Amino acid sequence: WSQSPFAAWMDRLCRDGKHEWCSIKDEPDEFAVLLAEKGNEWEKECLARITREREEVQYQLKVKDDLLSGAVDFLVPTERGFEVWDSKLSTKAKPTHILQLCCYADMLQRNGYDMSNTAKIVLKGSEECVDLRAFSPVWRRARKSFEEFTQRYEANGEIPRPRPNVLHGRWNTLAQKLLKDDVSSVYGTTKSVRQKLRNAGIRTVDQLANAPSGRIKGIRYDILNRLKKQAKLQGTDPLGFEIIRD
Repeated sequence: WSQSPFAAWMDRLCRDGKHEWCSIKDEPDEFAVLLAEKGNEWEKECLARITREREEVQYQLKVKDDLLSGAVDFLVPTERGFEVWDSKLSTKAKPTHILQLCCYADMLQRNGYDMSNTAKIVLKGSEECVDLRAFSPVWRRARKSFEEFTQRYEANGEIPRPRPNVLHGRWNTLAQKLLKDDVSSVYGTTKSVRQKLRNAGIRTVDQLANAPSGRIKGIRYDILNRLKKQAKLQGTDPLGFEIIRD
């Protein structure tokens, strides 16, 4: 979600089977499949080791609250309460790994579990203990931001516009098509003009090209006409051109 709100929202829609675009999700690439297989193998190695050393470990525990859902790799009982342990196929912990631990611990606590203030990332070659209290303010802000994000798009029924120059997972092909069709791709538009066009209900190249004659609040008449011509050129022939005489 932090990298691609568009991909996160499409995953959410398709989990509920709510959108026609769900059928055009990209197939996983070979590297992603290989990485997932390696990750599963490492997870099984960790499970075998942890269960040899500890009893009553819960594996792949499904948990959800009113906003989020997930599966905890390992829930380990300790004298300080339950600890979330997560296996990662890397040698160093990343900020996203820590936020994931915070997320799981928070969901479990909301479901009545007596949680420890610590959690653990099981890395290749080492283990890293995390004090969740140090990162809980960051997690609370992230959760609140995600909650506002879901409320906003559930309320208006829209899908977030894909961000340019980022990867969108298995929605990458669809994202690139939408970016190509988005009004922001029309040459000569500025950020303020794009926002005024969207406020007027014009979000795609085709909508701008076929916009009725008239004025749009905040956009000069001559600029609007020039952008409409540009949109028509881009929509019909990306290599097309027109000689404009002064």
